[in-house]
Amino acid sequence: MARLFISFLGTGNYVPCHYFMDTDEPTPSRMENVRFIQTALLHLKCGHFEPGDRILLGCTAGARARNLSAFEEELAASGWSDSIPVEVIDLPDITGEAELWEIFERLSVEVGEGDEISFDITHSFRFLPMLFTVLIQYLKVTRGVQLAGVHYGAFEKLGTPNVVQDMPMAERNAPILDLTPFLTLFDWSIGIDRLIRSGDPGEVIALVNQHTQPVLRDTRGKDATAKALEKASRALDELGQAISTVRGRELTRLMVKSRITDPLAQVREDFLPPLRPVIDKLTGELKDWEDASPLNVLRAVAWCHRHGQIQQGYTLLQEGIISLMVDANQPLLEQVRSDTRDEQAAQTKRRTLISRLMGVLSAKQPPPPEAWEHELAEYRDIALELRQQIPGELAGCYGRITKLRNDINHGGFVQATSARKLQDELERLYQEVLVIIDGLANAPGKAK
Repeated sequence: MARLFISFLGTGNYVPCHYFMDTDEPTPSRMENVRFIQTALLHLKCGHFEPGDRILLGCTAGARARNLSAFEEELAASGWSDSIPVEVIDLPDITGEAELWEIFERLSVEVGEGDEISFDITHSFRFLPMLFTVLIQYLKVTRGVQLAGVHYGAFEKLGTPNVVQDMPMAERNAPILDLTPFLTLFDWSIGIDRLIRSGDPGEVIALVNQHTQPVLRDTRGKDATAKALEKASRALDELGQAISTVRGRELTRLMVKSRITDPLAQVREDFLPPLRPVIDKLTGELKDWEDASPLNVLRAVAWCHRHGQIQQGYTLLQEGIISLMVDANQPLLEQVRSDTRDEQAAQTKRRTLISRLMGVLSAKQPPPPEAWEHELAEYRDIALELRQQIPGELAGCYGRITKLRNDINHGGFVQATSARKLQDELERLYQEVLVIIDGLANAPGKAK
């Protein structure tokens, strides 16, 4: 793993000027009286390079002949260490698509696993910013590289070289533009899109950590935007993990609004304004979720269906029905205890009682109460009373869910339901359960 500075030499008539950067960092931000932007950027942004780090300079034959020697002389005169020499990469003149692929290959082959790359695109081909955008994303995937910065020396702000030559040296101040945030925006857009499409928050979390850790370190944890991002990131991670591992109890306790959507609303105003529509998509994905709500288990089912987590969706839907029935009949179920008086064991027994009762009620030919077994026989009177509280439609849904969930758990070797039908039925059953649950919540005498 090395640090790389990649730049491109042009064929222009470069005129000396002062290059400067707007920065809050304590490092130098100005390089005076240099012809080449590469000299300025190496001193301003790469002064920490060590032997083993590399400087790669792309040159066409024309750029090599016209400016390479002058640049190497200027860099040496500026005090740059010869322990980190300039490595010239010969680039073809562009006549067609083949040369574009050749440039892509010549640049990518120079990059190692995990390298940290700084780009200067001041004198690149006009198409290279687009090619570079593709290249850096390709290298992130294939080599795990990190982008340290993208910069552009805006000499043209001063005028043409002929005009600048007649300017007093004190007035030749050319800004160096930091284009890195635009690539950061691209990364955020991809990461959030991946979260929305697949339900995987991993890339967003990595971006948050990459952005917030240096800021929180430098501000001793006081930067409000970074804190909000970090808070939302941790909760998103918990949400993603809870759904993928089917942790229903954690979902009912998760503070989604106060830990994810509210912090993201703050970030929307303070962090990368062009990112606001992307953040809106994410908050829209979670707009119906609440803090510590039993219904979050059902909301997770919709998440699972949208993101292709079908097995998790069936499990959460079935177990969510049991949880809602336990909660709705808690006073009656208080009589169901375990032998050890352990509350967790008692809760498990209550869930088992509800599950067995739902199974009986959903059967084509339900057995009579005198034939009930296990918890149903042990707590027959309670089960009989519970039977009056459970809508037949809900029991029917439960039976269909059980059948399809078992098919998934047996790997399709028993019933062999098609993958498409499993997806469609999950959505259909989820919607049916929502209607039934909503009806129960709005029934006369129920608390709103």
